[in-house]
Amino acid sequence: MTRLSEDADVVHSIGNDPAFLTVLDVELYSTDLPDWDYGTLTAKVVTAMTDGAAVAWGTPEGDLSIRLTMRPLDETTKQRVDARTAGRIVTSGALCLASYTSVTMCAQFDDEGFPQAGDLVFEVPAGSYDVHVHRMFRHEDGQQFGDDEPEGHHYVVVFTPSAATSAATPIERIAWALRA
Repeated sequence: MTRLSEDADVVHSIGNDPAFLTVLDVELYSTDLPDWDYGTLTAKVVTAMTDGAAVAWGTPEGDLSIRLTMRPLDETTKQRVDARTAGRIVTSGALCLASYTSVTMCAQFDDEGFPQAGDLVFEVPAGSYDVHVHRMFRHEDGQQFGDDEPEGHHYVVVFTPSAATSAATPIERIAWALRA
């Protein structure tokens, strides 16, 4: 399993339908949701985000490059950021970067689990993390395609160890995604 650390970033390319990507805890995220539709599935993901089992963000259609890191952004990268969102994840260590297609497969079929083809399973030390997602290009919420293609990565996702003692902030929606 790939390990994310303060010394080693992880870069992954993932195809996505125009909906969302999510980083989820493989053990804590509940997969089964029979008879789902977009509204019930996004509500389920939002609940998982509030519970600390996932962090999700809206994406356009296409092949996307995501850099996962435990290091702060350098000044050059900070200047290129178009938008930011954040969440918190609590994990025993095994996480999965999953596409919308993967989340729908696991919701629809009770014998499916993470990872699905194209997903990335990676490991961090067990604990609580603030997760900051930095979008490196223009994209209107729910828009099928992004406005331009950035050089380098589409998203930079920063994991910062955090104190798990604070209460979870209720999440109302998946940032940048089409509203259900």
